Amino acid sequence: MAVSLPKTLFKKIQPDTISSYLKICLLNDKDLTAILGVLQLKDKYIFEPLLPFSRGSHYIIYYKNKQTAEFDVPAADIKNFPEVITCFPQQDTLPENVLKLYLAFSHPMSEGQSAKYITLLKRNGDTLKGEFLNLQPELWNEDRTVLTVWFDPGRIKRYLQPNLKLGAPLKRLQHYRLVISHEWKDVQGVPLQKDFNKSFVAGNRDNLSPDTDHWKLMLPIKNLKNALIIHTDEPLDHYLFEESLQIKDEHGVTIKGNFEIFNRDKSCRFIPRSKWKPGNYSIRIESRLEDLAGNNLNRPFDRDIVTTREALQVPWHEIKFKIAFSL
Repeated sequence: MAVSLPKTLFKKIQPDTISSYLKICLLNDKDLTAILGVLQLKDKYIFEPLLPFSRGSHYIIYYKNKQTAEFDVPAADIKNFPEVITCFPQQDTLPENVLKLYLAFSHPMSEGQSAKYITLLKRNGDTLKGEFLNLQPELWNEDRTVLTVWFDPGRIKRYLQPNLKLGAPLKRLQHYRLVISHEWKDVQGVPLQKDFNKSFVAGNRDNLSPDTDHWKLMLPIKNLKNALIIHTDEPLDHYLFEESLQIKDEHGVTIKGNFEIFNRDKSCRFIPRSKWKPGNYSIRIESRLEDLAGNNLNRPFDRDIVTTREALQVPWHEIKFKIAFSL
């Protein structure tokens, strides 16, 4: 969002000096704090703020410390307000050593705000401090609609100083409520429609790696574009689940198609672009795939490096299946 300024406002002034005399401020800002931005000359002067103008706000343009013009930024339609679509994991009971959360928004959001607008409450309403890792820069996806929020790994891993001093972020059988404040604004300066709340209970600690030997398959029928269904024995990291699987034919060629995660991240379906053919296939799973506690296919996240031997590190695991000729 930018504001255009007619050339007539700056008569007899060299273009490269105008920015030093120009100031745009919020109405009623007694300190006259200038909005930071870039002024460019095209058919008109275009001022583009570094941070978006706030919706529903009134601004004053000063030139040589004199009020020259003013403008309003229209408030957003309620239908276009951003919202939190969901939070992964979606379970109501999470392992007490859950490693991270994903917050999915309907609009690209402003960055560097998570510590200010994300709160974790105990059942009695007390606010918890320091449970989340305050990362800067924050971990957003490319279009800034999904934020990864980490519980402090130093407090999750037993025997590390943060854990010994402060304890684990979550306690087994305790009830918690995650609150995302409606005051959090998107990149256009529009706040969330409403607070987002997720209540959950901390369950048993999970210190075991996912075991693909326990996964179950529902096989497709040959010559049809039926989905291959994969059922795991536990919920997995939502986005790693989507990214870590490939289907290969007996020649090692990747079968093109789409993976869809469902059943609260315990199952996925693979829908091929072309019909299945009889033959041997394999599901190749990258070892970086994790469960909710950060245990990947090669090793647990929290292990005693003194007493536990390092497991064999392999890049991927494999499940084989066959589609036979039908009678």
